[in-house]
Formats: sequence, C-alpha cells, structure tokens
Amino acid sequence: MLGCTCSNKRLSDPFTGGATSPSLLELIKILQVLPANTLRMVHYYTDNPDKLAEEVLRLYQEPWPFKAAGYSIWPELSQAIQINQKWPDAAQIQQIKSKLDLITVLQLPREVLSQELETILAVLTRYQGQADYLLIDPSGGEGKDFDLEKSCDLLVSLDDALPNTTIGVAGGFSAENVADRINNIYTKVKRPFCVDAQGKLRTQNRLDHQKCQNYLQNAVEAWLQIYQNST
Repeated sequence: MLGCTCSNKRLSDPFTGGATSPSLLELIKILQVLPANTLRMVHYYTDNPDKLAEEVLRLYQEPWPFKAAGYSIWPELSQAIQINQKWPDAAQIQQIKSKLDLITVLQLPREVLSQELETILAVLTRYQGQADYLLIDPSGGEGKDFDLEKSCDLLVSLDDALPNTTIGVAGGFSAENVADRINNIYTKVKRPFCVDAQGKLRTQNRLDHQKCQNYLQNAVEAWLQIYQNST
C-alpha cells in the first residue's frame, strides 16, 4: 500500500501544493507511476469534519480539473482512502462507502491512543463494517516510536470490536528496526497485522528511495520467515 496526502485545502485549490502534500494535479501524476501491484491510497484530512463525505465524493466524482487536464481516469488511480481524522462521524464514512468502491482505512492518532483502552474500544464499535483497515498511529508520520505493550494490547482487543478489520501499527518504523519489530509484535499477538512507515524513510523531509527499498525488503523477509516457521 502506497499513500499520498490530500486535504480540503488541495481540493479548494487543485493547482497548489504544500510542504508535505502535492497539488491535486501532481497527486494524479504520482498515482499514475506507482507500481500496478500496489494498493494506491489517498490520505485525506479536512478541517470541516461535518463535510468529510461531501468533500471525498467531490474529490473522486467531480470532473474538474482532471478532465480538463487530460486525466479522465482519476477514480481508477486510487483504490483506497485513509481518513486522518479524530473519530470521524460513522455516518460520514458510511456515506462514502455507499457511493464509492473504496477500501477504507481509519487512523487512531496519538491523542486518541492516550485514552483508556475501554474508551477506545467502545467508540470503535461504531465503525463495524465500515473500516477495512485500522491504523494504530501514535507517531503521525513524525517517526516517533510507539508503545509496544499498549499497541499490542489494543491490537488483540480490536478482534472483538472490529472482527473483520485488518489492524496496522505505525510509529518509528525504519529499515533497521522493521524486522525486529514485526517479530516482537507477532510473538505477542500471534495474528496477521500491517506495518506502516513514513517519518524514518525520509531524508531532509523527502522520501529516500534507498531507505524505502531497504524497509520493504526487510519487512518482506521478516514476514516470509514467520510464514516458514508457522508451516
């Protein structure tokens, strides 16, 4: 899964990009060159949470400025969307899923993870049948390490709250530590999960291709070793 950030600011001005998010026209160009065997995803944030569904539908369905620029296949370029909001309204998520054939990912940011486990689980039951993936993310893309014990406790507990959701873990993953962390988490939870990385794959705030390649290679090798040991 490879993702690019987008927001309501980019939606209101499709020709301007930011420090960590491309313009919409650049976003399409990026999605076009991503490998075909990857899940291409948009990470979306809005400071108008009540208009989340409206904005996402506009992003994927409105023809401008993409057709004018020769990009008529925009919806086919992104098969998934990650909602980077604190407890997005479940009705908004349902509206998105009812209109768009998208894999949906919800993010649990650090301010949510500071709450008690029982509180987190109680709120997450709202998203049953709506979240295909759930990302435990105390880092927010800043490369900050996660709490292994708490993240593993939450990951196991989520089996009951969201039994049909695949859980991901983020926070300080790098090429150097991803194999050990995958093994440590798997030893504790004994179930499939995803890992997510961003901050420590950058050099001077840009994605470092060599770091990304090493990270993916080490992660794949760790999972293959786990699979071989379990068969």
